[in-house]
Amino acid sequence: MNYKYLGVMLLVIIATAGLVFISSDDIGSVSNLGQTEDLVINTRIPAITGQFPCYKVLSEDREKVSSPDIMDTKDTIPSEKESLEIASQFIEKHGGLPEDAYFYGVESLYLKQINKSGGEPFVEAEHPLMVEVTYKRSINGMPVVGPGDTITISLGENGEVTSFSKSWRILEEIGTKEVISGEEAIEKLKAGQIMRNPIGENSPVVEVHKAELGYFSATPDSEQEYYEPVWIFKGVARNGDNVTRIVEGLAK
Repeated sequence: MNYKYLGVMLLVIIATAGLVFISSDDIGSVSNLGQTEDLVINTRIPAITGQFPCYKVLSEDREKVSSPDIMDTKDTIPSEKESLEIASQFIEKHGGLPEDAYFYGVESLYLKQINKSGGEPFVEAEHPLMVEVTYKRSINGMPVVGPGDTITISLGENGEVTSFSKSWRILEEIGTKEVISGEEAIEKLKAGQIMRNPIGENSPVVEVHKAELGYFSATPDSEQEYYEPVWIFKGVARNGDNVTRIVEGLAK
């Protein structure tokens, strides 16, 4: 398909609260970015203290297959309700979901044709690409954030599975460790002491909407030795973007 317009944008809508700016190299390290502006805490900070489990990574169950035409535009794609049923059937035929997996989201993706020929840019046409069904992981009811521990099924024309991606690490509990309080984690967040990707956007968080204790899973196929508790903050950055920031959760 040839586009005579100046702008063609692939708009990928992701059913998450934001982006996690962390690289696998940053596990177990903290970067001090300097004092940020004052935070607005627009949520209850859980009163969590005590010992929480830590895990050693034994191996990774990794699969990735993709059709060569996955990014081609389609005439039609299945509804999101149909996609959930197709994805569920596909997974059952391929070993089923891990016990600690949960349904994370379903989203229809389109190639949006943007007209920038004059004045304010506007969407002139939308071309279906796929529907993505995603499953994520929780450990003892605590969320696992990051790019790993994710199962994604992409569906195209007539509900055909055009992509299947699975990253699931096999863990062994190795004991418990003391965690810092939410208030201590907020102080680290204010000071810019976050696990981060130095290449990514790092606009300071100015309003926190959610705070919880969980775990971090690094990029699939990357080395990660341990899963240790982290504090997860979701909110809004200075530039208005929704973001997720991670603070190390272990007490020294």
